[in-house]
Amino acid sequence: MKFLFFLLTVSGFYAGYSQQTATTTKPEETLTEEEAMLKFERFLSIVDDRYMDDVDAGKLVEDAIIEVLTQLDPHSVYFTEEELQQANEPLEGNFEGVGIQFNLLNDTIIVVGVISGGPSEKVGLMPGDKIVQINEEKVAGIGMSNKGVTDRLRGKCPM
Repeated sequence: MKFLFFLLTVSGFYAGYSQQTATTTKPEETLTEEEAMLKFERFLSIVDDRYMDDVDAGKLVEDAIIEVLTQLDPHSVYFTEEELQQANEPLEGNFEGVGIQFNLLNDTIIVVGVISGGPSEKVGLMPGDKIVQINEEKVAGIGMSNKGVTDRLRGKCPM
């Protein structure tokens, strides 16, 4: 209920503010990238200035990015800085695992690629396969993150 009130409040503030600047902006479908960025910045500024509680602008932006990507296609994903670092770790040679590349799609692990000669290839995993269980633990449909998957599929290389 509090969130609904927030949306209505912000919508009202934004509608009033938009009417003040209506002569300088175009309808949404014809906004340039710069105009869209300015509009989003104004929105965040209004929320920061006029919303009754403190808000975490960083979290709002992160959530907005994730939601925008869900509208593009099922293959566009957002990595936090930590997730990007983890995705790059195999390139540094510090980890070993089952030998797959994966993507999370609709809360299910999808095998994107199988590394030649790796354990997964030897047991017959193929691109497009879905992983729903790892070591007797259900991993599909539970909101697992990329980090959760990688933690379960690989370990440190012995040095």
